[in-house]
Amino acid sequence: MRFLNKLNNVSSIVVLGQDLYAFDNNSNLMKYEDFILKWEVPINTQHFILKFNSKVILSYWQFQRIVFFDSESGKTLNEFNIPFKPLKVVDSKIYGVCTRVNDLGERHFNISTLSEFGELQTQFETLDFCVIKVLHGIFLLQKGWGEFSVFSEKENKQIWYINLNQLFETENVRYYGDIIEYQDKLFFSLYDDSKSGIYAVDANTGKMVNYTNEIGGSMKLENELIYILNDNEITILDPNTFEIKKIDYSGILQAENLEIGGGLPNYQGLEIKNNLLYFTSLNNSEKDNSREVAVGIIDMKQHKLLEVIRFPSKLRSYNINEIKVHENQLFVLTNDNNLHIFEDLNIDQ
Repeated sequence: MRFLNKLNNVSSIVVLGQDLYAFDNNSNLMKYEDFILKWEVPINTQHFILKFNSKVILSYWQFQRIVFFDSESGKTLNEFNIPFKPLKVVDSKIYGVCTRVNDLGERHFNISTLSEFGELQTQFETLDFCVIKVLHGIFLLQKGWGEFSVFSEKENKQIWYINLNQLFETENVRYYGDIIEYQDKLFFSLYDDSKSGIYAVDANTGKMVNYTNEIGGSMKLENELIYILNDNEITILDPNTFEIKKIDYSGILQAENLEIGGGLPNYQGLEIKNNLLYFTSLNNSEKDNSREVAVGIIDMKQHKLLEVIRFPSKLRSYNINEIKVHENQLFVLTNDNNLHIFEDLNIDQ
């Protein structure tokens, strides 16, 4: 690992294609090229950002405003005052949600497509159900914790509905983390007070196609495999065969005083690329009240700890907010608003 640069005053980062975008504490949007600030645009509000062709779409959701920027110059191309939150770009269409409340206080969600000229086209409207995923031609809707349905864009109707309590045969089902979409299936990681499991349903019919109650936890899809983190153990689930493999890294971590996932919830501190596992860890010193946070890299094929990057601090509150691996670079954002950038020499192994 070779240190490349450190950028200051960064509160969050977004990597879109080959481009690195960052927000500072004042919510200014910045684009960097070769670690040099190329342009900066004042935003000063909540934001949601997507890449659309050569343009950057920025949604000021708080003020219900959509702005199209030129990704090269940062110049504003179009700006529209519309209540639209973009979710995903699919087949050159920008899909998003418009929300309105009627006189009875009922929330209505309109799934719409937006053109770069500000033209909204409503695909369908739903009451109470909120759209959480846009797939190819279908939309996954959620109501509360346990009710889901899918709406077909082509058929212009709801094609199935499922209640997770019935699927899990319990009354208090909950699910971990994100819902994974893989090929024509949706994967739910469900649990209650007595058991947990991974359930796969057909995205087009809602019928269950496979499940296991041997494992559970927040899921991450990478390299056509599903990874589940439990302390220093990684569980790998083949989404096609449901074959399960468990790998315990405690032995190779203890010597370096490391712990996978330390400091960050779920998968904010975990990346898997090219059979390399990137993780965050933290260690508090009881002697001087200091803290050391670290990023470790494990070769999952060789079961070997390749490298550890340590960030010592005298502050007990010091932590890593986020890590990202993109191309051959590792981005580590610490909570003092410094973005540490490394050239990842392991990526070519």
